[in-house]
Amino acid sequence: MNTERIAFLHPYNPSDDESPLLSFDCDEIPVVLDFHFKVFMLDLKDDEPISLQNRLFRIDGEKITPICDPKSILIKVKDTQGKPNEVMASIKLTFEKCKFIEEGTYFIESSFIKNAEMINSNRAYFKVSKTNE
Repeated sequence: MNTERIAFLHPYNPSDDESPLLSFDCDEIPVVLDFHFKVFMLDLKDDEPISLQNRLFRIDGEKITPICDPKSILIKVKDTQGKPNEVMASIKLTFEKCKFIEEGTYFIESSFIKNAEMINSNRAYFKVSKTNE
């Protein structure tokens, strides 16, 4: 049996075409904004709930600092393709009112949690930068 996997994830801007964002270019820093991201998943099981935990971090050298509280949701999918152990799905999520206090490298991490254990995770890295005036 396949293990549920997070294939990939990425931040996006909902007011654009929702393509992946590599950098948030801000007029001012610190900035408070809603952080939108998508998570794409493989090998989910039909009608079997699984917890998806999401966290947002800033990287400063060797130090990794969370910038908001984790967000967990319970996911339950339905098979529509005749492959009940290989369901593929995606979801749009938002961390509301995240405060980015410095320019730099950040990452979003999504993890599947089952029976209180992390069974799979993935990350997407991005920059927060102040625009030149």
